[in-house]
Amino acid sequence: EPTIGLHHKDRIKLFRLLRRLVDEGNTIIVIEHDVDLIANADYVVEMGPNGGVHGGKCIFQGTPEKLINSKISRTAPFIRKFKS
Repeated sequence: EPTIGLHHKDRIKLFRLLRRLVDEGNTIIVIEHDVDLIANADYVVEMGPNGGVHGGKCIFQGTPEKLINSKISRTAPFIRKFKS
């Protein structure tokens, strides 16, 4: 989770750096809970539905725009608010 503990300005710098790396043809895999980063990702894989022994299943994979419509995603409501 690279955004933990970062000031908002530093998070913006990180987002720009990640986007530049992707634009240069790199694949970036990030494990993250930051809604801003998730909403701006090209592709999201959500594991769940809970943690530990009650998780570990892929409950969504696709774009953030498709995530918004997921009925079982725990992340979707937060992305909906962010994208509105």
